[in-house]
Amino acid sequence: MNASGMFGPIKESSLDMLPRKKRDAISDLLIRTAVNNWDRTDGSFIFEMRGETCKATLRDTWNDNQELSVRVEIGKYDLYVSGFFYPSEKKITHTDPRGKRELAEKFL
Repeated sequence: MNASGMFGPIKESSLDMLPRKKRDAISDLLIRTAVNNWDRTDGSFIFEMRGETCKATLRDTWNDNQELSVRVEIGKYDLYVSGFFYPSEKKITHTDPRGKRELAEKFL
């Protein structure tokens, strides 16, 4: 029905149809990749992953290298993840990813 074209494409935003494990994997992968590609000088930068251009925004939340705030966007509202990365523990906390299912599944 999404691609039927009868009334135009349905705009997806929630990825709740995916199991929790897959949603977590998408967020973890994009956030971890953004952190690994960050040069620590620019707050925003672009990187490419699996043929998609990703725009990342990172900042040290408290300027003590204990918590990094991370946002990754692909396209304009095509896929969006946000969360926090804790360098000392290499731990990620995040919200559910939002966007188009077809694009999100490229990152599984």
